[in-house]
Amino acid sequence: MFSSLYPVGFRILRTWFLRDWWVLVIFILSAGLAMYPVLGRFNTRMIGPPGDNVQYVYITGRVAEALRSGQSIFSDPQLNYPDGLLLAATDVPFLSMVAAAPWTSLFGPVSGYNLIILLSHVLSGYFAYLWILRLTKSRLAGLIAGLGFLLAPYRIAHSFGHLQLVSTQFLPLFFWSLDNVLQSPAPDRRNLVLLALATFAVGFSSQYYLAISLLSGIIYTLLTAPRLKYLLFQGWKVALSVGAGALLSSFPYLQVTLSQQLYNPYALEKIRLWSNSFLDFIMPPYTHALWGEAMTLLYPRDNWIEHSTYLGIATLLLALAALLIKNHPNRRRAFTWLGVALFALVLALGTDIWIQNNPLQVEDPLWLPAAYLGRLPGLGLIRVWARFSIIVSLFVSLLAGVGVAVLRERFGWNPLLVVLIIGLVILDLLPGNLQSSSLYPRAIDAWLAEQPRGYPVAFLQAGTENYKTMYGSLYHDMQIPAYNHPIHRPRAYQEFREISSDFPASESIQRLRDYGFHYLILQHRWFKGKSDDGWAEIEEKIVASPALEIIADEGGFVVVEIKK
Repeated sequence: MFSSLYPVGFRILRTWFLRDWWVLVIFILSAGLAMYPVLGRFNTRMIGPPGDNVQYVYITGRVAEALRSGQSIFSDPQLNYPDGLLLAATDVPFLSMVAAAPWTSLFGPVSGYNLIILLSHVLSGYFAYLWILRLTKSRLAGLIAGLGFLLAPYRIAHSFGHLQLVSTQFLPLFFWSLDNVLQSPAPDRRNLVLLALATFAVGFSSQYYLAISLLSGIIYTLLTAPRLKYLLFQGWKVALSVGAGALLSSFPYLQVTLSQQLYNPYALEKIRLWSNSFLDFIMPPYTHALWGEAMTLLYPRDNWIEHSTYLGIATLLLALAALLIKNHPNRRRAFTWLGVALFALVLALGTDIWIQNNPLQVEDPLWLPAAYLGRLPGLGLIRVWARFSIIVSLFVSLLAGVGVAVLRERFGWNPLLVVLIIGLVILDLLPGNLQSSSLYPRAIDAWLAEQPRGYPVAFLQAGTENYKTMYGSLYHDMQIPAYNHPIHRPRAYQEFREISSDFPASESIQRLRDYGFHYLILQHRWFKGKSDDGWAEIEEKIVASPALEIIADEGGFVVVEIKK
């Protein structure tokens, strides 16, 4: 039986490869443009200055290590001493990390992290391409849709450190699966299973995108469902399918909620600061290769990563063709996409209208829907509503693909026009100005790796270089206080901060000893103590204490042993 399937499978793969190889080459080259500074040093360099990217490099390495050793991929017993660290205290693309684990084990956590970004770029474009190809039978239309989504400035900007927000590849699959279910008079089991799997893939890559997809999916359903009767008698099947996938993907986050209750809803004023501006959708991003630097002067923007939501003039014009030209088979679907994109755009504006870096009305503003939705259970955890921009980018890109198919049908195939369209889309969204940085274990991490295993070790002051300390833990076996999200800090870490805040006071030393800490690690340049003492004064107090002894200085990190 299996021998007879082999030729069939080979023919399918051969047909697929002959059809799509050149499209994949273009997507791979485009992904290379989106991360060119790291391509020559894939194992040691990452996009962006050190920050959240260091945290995600650590989690990538931890997931691979857990799979090798048969441990849970959702926690790290070494960190957040003495409780252990639940990784889902922040939004984590677990699915991508599991898929990349063999590569990570071979080439290291930075390489695994970079591979996840590279594949997210390629697959985001390719899955958008496949949907448009299925709808229009035009590979050029699919290519334009894929390029628009792959090179969306939102995605490129978040590659500076937000690994979960670069993982957009399953968003086209979710809405494609939802569309297939809704287009059927009665949803069949196969399509419902595919919808559940797509929902799981979205949620296991980003809980942010799960919430965004569920809200946008409700609008998609209302705009697509043929009649009220369908919603009444078939809607429960759709809801059950989506709910099953969503619940399964939320398991590690529910574990955090039930065991440690870390998640705290954000106050309105904290959310308001991240509101988007209308201009953000039409102003080129700072990452553009040709005019990005000029935009930093022409349109300075705080928190530019979150507000890089430029949609592209070329893709917008092509999208208009899908909406304005009549009598094409996807016109009704095009207006559904427009409706979902407009819904997402309104939510992406945030809590109220802002002009660049300032609210239009400082006091008593006209609150937008996000301000009210944020009060609902669960949605209060959405800090940056501007991230709904990814849905706008997705559907504008899909509309641009349909627009290309419509224009080709009306005006025929002109090779020069084809090259011009592809060139304009790439030029309009051309990534560049991509800062990068290297990441290696620190000298102190190498020193710790040489010590007897398993000691509790504390870095003081608490929280300084937390993510680099987490990354360093991949290279030694010490137990260390750490947190995974600066807002949702676990109980054990909060207690550690409290007992270490007065160091080197005698009471603080005693409590650190009682907690079992063996080494304290301080750094000259950032340790000042609660009373703003300089390092010389801190060092003098340490030397004077009979309970402490300085035993090493590694790369600017001073190792202090607590005597028993």
